[in-house]
Amino acid sequence: MSSDTGGERRISRVQAERIIASAYRIPASGGGKAGDGSAASPSSPTSKLRTLTRLPSRGITSLFTSSSEFYLQQPGVQLYVDDLVRQLQDKRPDQPAQFIASYFSAVVKGVNVKGRAFEYINGCLQNRAAFLSQLQRSYARIDQNTLLSVGDFTEMLWCQCRDLPPQLVKQATCHLSEGDDGQRRASLRTLLTAFSACFFFNEFLNKTYDIYNEMPSSKDTRSSSPRSASSRSESIASAVAADRVITRFRVVAQQNTFNIPPMVEVEQIAVKSSTFKEFCRLFYESPVITSCIVNLQLAFQKLAALAPVPK
Repeated sequence: MSSDTGGERRISRVQAERIIASAYRIPASGGGKAGDGSAASPSSPTSKLRTLTRLPSRGITSLFTSSSEFYLQQPGVQLYVDDLVRQLQDKRPDQPAQFIASYFSAVVKGVNVKGRAFEYINGCLQNRAAFLSQLQRSYARIDQNTLLSVGDFTEMLWCQCRDLPPQLVKQATCHLSEGDDGQRRASLRTLLTAFSACFFFNEFLNKTYDIYNEMPSSKDTRSSSPRSASSRSESIASAVAADRVITRFRVVAQQNTFNIPPMVEVEQIAVKSSTFKEFCRLFYESPVITSCIVNLQLAFQKLAALAPVPK
């Protein structure tokens, strides 16, 4: 993943809102007809998303049992409110209003995760995007082709988050081959890209692990087939297995509210994978997955640039 998520790429506010609404999985409902020139419907994804960046207005109130309840139910909002209350209780600032304004200003700018515990960093998509941007800034001056062991890379991550689970790094590097010394190594660019995808879509990958773990392995399939089975039969068996995995993926996407990667790409990867390890390798190396993460980072940065400066 590039150390500069912005580069020459530019997005509009509307594009940014749509990207974030899609990541939050805010459903479209009702709304004006396409092309009628009317303003966005109060129940459109963009309208709902805007309630994340300001207090709910009277126009929104009539759509929900409680506008404040809807606001607090949005991904990340309750996390920030709870964290802010704890900080107010612990620090007891002389100017609470200014403290609150500074807190949310840091959230909007994406600088709120520095030195924070993993539970907070991992708590919502906006924090995850901010943490990945922090990593990219921190390591921007290091040669991205530098070869690192998984252990060295883990130590680097611990400098950014002291309690980051080593299991997360292990999952992000499970597809790498071991050297003669038993160590897994890769370039900093490869490690950052793999970690970013694993960290950002971790809930989905955990479900993916369960799906592949419950599927019969290709070895089991071969052992239960006659020795005279042709390569064509094996191809059919692989296709059937891929279809089962894809069906399970679709169920996961429908039944869960966590962040889901682009399903078209996921299904294409599933067709090429017979094991979880193979799936991870293709998933981490996918330009589509990388672009999805970068676009969300850009979207948050765009809205941060447009946010009013607290007085």
